[in-house]
Amino acid sequence: METVIATILLFVKQYGLPIVLLLLILYWMKPKADDLWDVVIERARGPTDHGHQDFDKILEIDIDLNMLLVEAMHEADSDYVTIWQFHNGATSNGGIPFQRISATHQQVRSGLVGWGHDYQNLPTSLFVACKAFREMISAHICAKVCCDEREGNETMLGILNTHNIQTMFVCPIRSSSGTLIALITFSYLGGDRSPTNIRCDYAARACVLLELQARLSKGGR
Repeated sequence: METVIATILLFVKQYGLPIVLLLLILYWMKPKADDLWDVVIERARGPTDHGHQDFDKILEIDIDLNMLLVEAMHEADSDYVTIWQFHNGATSNGGIPFQRISATHQQVRSGLVGWGHDYQNLPTSLFVACKAFREMISAHICAKVCCDEREGNETMLGILNTHNIQTMFVCPIRSSSGTLIALITFSYLGGDRSPTNIRCDYAARACVLLELQARLSKGGR
């Protein structure tokens, strides 16, 4: 200790007290500065690393969703199974919010051609004239749409007729809070061939995966 004090006094004599005090303060602060720098580096790297991890997990959930649709297609004996997700479509010049719907996942019976990619960013207002669509929203039920339906909904009938679909069941996918976040549709080129409860069960299972995907996209785990 005496040696340290003697060294400090010698430095004070040679360089002056202010310089020595500054050096002592810097020496004392160095470990804290190193710790702070480590935190800064970790925070700078953290979101990027987690972002990559979350992106990988989101893709894995997409795979799980498609596997679920393959299972649903076989269990419900349908020709097409499609998930449609609601999303924000920005606003009009008048400030009116647009809500849109897009086909995000689809599985198709062997020998048929998928069409989900053709239906992106569709305004939800195009579908509200469909009776089944309104029933599905208001009564929280799995509603049935037929190609010969006469409800004045050209959009829904256009989808059915374009792809020779005779019957489509539209099932709501609601979040744990009750918010309508998506639809799952079962489409048949002929008559439907499965009980409604099977389709509702897959809507519930798809909801679990979609909510997990939403949490990951927001940085949650």
